Amino acid sequence: MITVEIPGLLRELTSGRAEVLARGRDLMELLGDLERQFPGFKARLTNDSEQFSNLVNIFVNEVDFHDLAGAGTSLKDGDRVRLAMAPLISGGSQP
Repeated sequence: MITVEIPGLLRELTSGRAEVLARGRDLMELLGDLERQFPGFKARLTNDSEQFSNLVNIFVNEVDFHDLAGAGTSLKDGDRVRLAMAPLISGGSQP
């Protein structure tokens, strides 16, 4: 099993749990298992093209998935995946 660290913004989907266990040979399969266990998970992490959103950062064993194989990053039992949501920032001034 793979341990997935859940950011505060997504814990409503996991009944408040900060960590969950999931399966997958790569990050996309892991996402599928998370969606199966916690419906609505996929919509919060992907864009309309079903690619990981720019608002989510994913670390596999503390390495950014962009520095690995992206969404196809291989996973194995015992791995840790940390999800982090980039905060939405708005504001600025109007003339």
